[in-house]
Amino acid sequence: RGYASWRAFFVGNLLPAVSRDQRAQEPDWLSDWKTPADLAREPRYLTAVIDEGQRQADAMARELGPDDGQTLAARANLAYIRSQAGDTAGAITALVNLIPDMERVWGADDLNIFPVRHNLAWLLGETGDTAGAVAAFTELLAAQERVLGPDDPGTLDTRYELAHLRGTTGDMAGAVADFLQLRADHERVLGPEHAATLATRQSLAHWQERLG
Repeated sequence: RGYASWRAFFVGNLLPAVSRDQRAQEPDWLSDWKTPADLAREPRYLTAVIDEGQRQADAMARELGPDDGQTLAARANLAYIRSQAGDTAGAITALVNLIPDMERVWGADDLNIFPVRHNLAWLLGETGDTAGAVAAFTELLAAQERVLGPDDPGTLDTRYELAHLRGTTGDMAGAVADFLQLRADHERVLGPEHAATLATRQSLAHWQERLG
């Protein structure tokens, strides 16, 4: 059976087993109950999900073909799980190999590819490859502005990441300028109380304080 995401597999297959384990091993299992989100962060369960996810992706490639949309989505999910399990290098390698396949099958401007490219850029930043992250986010932003427009939430999110990276590279004045403009755009597009607007305000205050 194929699953649309690793979460569906987790809830359907691993969670019942986890529940049985907790009930047997914890006398006060009810008060110590862990949510699926808690369990999904534990390495032993992530490892099991990765192994099953790989089997699922391999089965989809055999049965549906390597270029089928479900196969490509399964590979993207698997890369995400690897990153959550701490295998950042493996996740980056998987995405670097996946994105050209997605672009070849769907076209470079397909909307399903933008989140995958965003994840790759973010992971590059997490490894300390700031230059690579900036380059990847900059290329993504150009595509998003062309395809989605400047006011799309995904476009604004990419601008947020670039503003943050600008600050981390030492250009705090540039980060403040970027976040000032981004705050105005968030308030205009999403409203003053939207979570993304509030996050932008907090980041602006942070870099203003750092700038002095």
